[in-house]
Amino acid sequence: MEISASRAGDMVQFSGALPRSATAVRGLDARFEIALPAGIRFVDVTTGAGDIDASGVPGAVGLVTQGGTITARDLPGPLTAETRGGGIDVAALGASATLITAGGDVTVGRTHGPLVVRSSGGDVRIGQVGADVRVETGGGSVSSRRPTARSRWPRAAGTSTSAKRPAP
Repeated sequence: MEISASRAGDMVQFSGALPRSATAVRGLDARFEIALPAGIRFVDVTTGAGDIDASGVPGAVGLVTQGGTITARDLPGPLTAETRGGGIDVAALGASATLITAGGDVTVGRTHGPLVVRSSGGDVRIGQVGADVRVETGGGSVSSRRPTARSRWPRAAGTSTSAKRPAP
């Protein structure tokens, strides 16, 4: 695997390229672990075929993967996460979140800002949300432990929605 890093102004890009030979890639794994300096206002992570795990990142965060799972924890700023072939699992978000998946479940633990979830075919489970909630799913169920008065769950073909209040 060939790994490179480049910088243009205030943007830093890390890239990994696989060898062309199919036998050379068998069992190959790459992991980027990046510590960010204080004062970062925006982080954008994109991968073609891997999982993304983000925690403690300051500022706004954008996470996109074409074929992996997204996990996000302890993010104070707004989050946008999108995956074409995996699930999204988030918790302890301090601001708004927009979560989009084409083929996986979405699990939201706790978030303080408005929440938008779009899933083409996975279940959506929502924990504690401190603001407006909008959920759309084309073929999965929707459940929430603590629905708010401002929750909106439009129905689509094959979609079921439920809201369960916690026991006293």
